[in-house]
Amino acid sequence: MVLLKNEGILPLKKGETIALWGGGAVATVKGGTGSGDVNEREVVSIYRGLAEAGFNFSNKEWLDGYARIYQEERLSWRDMLRKKLEGAIGIQVLNIYAENTFQMPAGEAMKPGDFEGAKAALYVISRKAGEGADRFQEPGDYYLSEQEKADLRYLSEHCENVVVIINAGGLIDLNEILDLPNLKGLLSIVQPGMEGGHALADFLTGETVPSGKLTDTWAKDYFDYPGAADYSHMNGNIDKEYYNEGIYVGYRYFDSFDKEVEYPFGFGLSYTQFSIYGTKVELPENNDRQDVRVSAVVKNRGTVYSGKEVVQVYVTCPQTGMEKEYKRLCGFAKTRVLKPGEEQMLVIDIDPRSLSSYSEKDHAWILEPGKYGIWIGNSSRDVSLETVLEVKEPVNLEKTEHICPLKESLQELSCPAGLRTQKEHAWLKEAEEKKIPVLAFSPEPVKKQIWTESGYEKKARELVQKLTDEELTAMVIGEISKGQGQALGSAGSMVPGSAGETSGILKEKYGIPGVAMADGPAGLRLIRSYEVDKKTGNIYSEGILDALEGGFLASVKFH
Repeated sequence: MVLLKNEGILPLKKGETIALWGGGAVATVKGGTGSGDVNEREVVSIYRGLAEAGFNFSNKEWLDGYARIYQEERLSWRDMLRKKLEGAIGIQVLNIYAENTFQMPAGEAMKPGDFEGAKAALYVISRKAGEGADRFQEPGDYYLSEQEKADLRYLSEHCENVVVIINAGGLIDLNEILDLPNLKGLLSIVQPGMEGGHALADFLTGETVPSGKLTDTWAKDYFDYPGAADYSHMNGNIDKEYYNEGIYVGYRYFDSFDKEVEYPFGFGLSYTQFSIYGTKVELPENNDRQDVRVSAVVKNRGTVYSGKEVVQVYVTCPQTGMEKEYKRLCGFAKTRVLKPGEEQMLVIDIDPRSLSSYSEKDHAWILEPGKYGIWIGNSSRDVSLETVLEVKEPVNLEKTEHICPLKESLQELSCPAGLRTQKEHAWLKEAEEKKIPVLAFSPEPVKKQIWTESGYEKKARELVQKLTDEELTAMVIGEISKGQGQALGSAGSMVPGSAGETSGILKEKYGIPGVAMADGPAGLRLIRSYEVDKKTGNIYSEGILDALEGGFLASVKFH
């Protein structure tokens, strides 16, 4: 969770009365679709989390009414989707599911009396996102819907303290939100998991002090992103994607091309304030990895809240030889929880390879001659130049094999040479005027590591050599033949609902059971309930329909 804006309204006190709006308040999006989905036992909504934290709601009637509307819309959506899914199998099910995502319904109209006694009005904007379908540049997705716009304008007219909470797996347009006269707080909770409501309650009350940082650049306009007009369906071609940005991805593009941003990469506020000082850049002796060692002291300058800060180290590479982005992140570290007035020294070791550039011509990571600026701060835009490393001769740090040649021509984005030269002259002039220290840097090429076989690897190799072709094949394709009908989403028979598994064919002969597979980053996706024939081992379920949406789409509930 990242705090983007706070004009003194946060944190709130437990027991206060607030107004809570937006479909995501009641139906909080806990995770993504596809491999981002699991069948959790329950989800703690924002409404429930704040209620259990002791808050009172001036619009409780609206919240309870929305819960009823939401359930009715969900059932209607399920019935519609079931009709579309008739006769579909395997990947067809996932495609139809992805193309017909559920849209949050609108609640009842707001009334002036809904704000009586409320300290603040919290508005939750939720979006579904995940595997199987790209986002759309349209109202209700990247842009606010007309209902959301009307709601937010109404809130700003009737409440002095508006806090917007973005519950989405990707960025949305912020322009109309930031234009609200009474916007006092803005935070992104992304997709916070099944305990999201409780976690947000801790965040809003100061039980947990914000310390998250953005891993994206939040642009002012969608078309500020390079390639914005060509992504996915934007150019009409959803079968083939050309990654023309090259090295200019995210903040590397915005910082190189001098594009203004709404919030920069690495940005995130706290309820307290920090100082970063005592910075030092050294080249330690007797250092096998030849790291550049960066140290900095972080102090909590606040008087009330404890908190954490993230120190970020960026490097600006010389524009000799290969084209390079203006700035790249090469290291970072987070403090422990610091009490008011407390400080901590952080040490960040930078691998020389983080300063090098990849040559497609030479198939190698090369440290080109020139001056390298080391910047330290707490976001890509809030940094100060601390040291210059000077490389006299090119260093071929690591030779690689050329295994992925381009099959088609690719015209990658290039930053104009004049702009790159102008920016390089500017930072070198700054270094000279501020008398920034210069250190000679000349690391040796990386020593090639020699792989040695561990005991477990030896056992695995010896076992594989004993297996028949039938057993090897079974281990590769898994147990898709045991009544599941597909190899994706619900192919597990040992652990029903898991993404798949290796075969149990080795259990009787070698005592080695099959291994169930997780699906993606969100955890184990299991079927909540199912029936098994103990004689045959067959599972009675509706396959992937039991694995999606907690079995909501299935027509039969097993107990």
